[in-house]
Amino acid sequence: MKRASTQSAAPTASPTLLDLTHRLSRRYLGPDGPRYAEKTLGRPRVLVRLEPVSWTSWTGQEWHPRYR
Repeated sequence: MKRASTQSAAPTASPTLLDLTHRLSRRYLGPDGPRYAEKTLGRPRVLVRLEPVSWTSWTGQEWHPRYR
């Protein structure tokens, strides 16, 4: 089993969330996705872009000692 953890900076980004919402709903829910997205437009949305600062990865069944 492979595992990875990252620490990231998360500067805010603000593209047109409506376009992104429709595009992602179509991708993950199919042709009816935008109809679902319209029903949920009143819910708060935040777009976060993660920029990795450091990575830790390991292979095995146990978590890295830092995360136990």
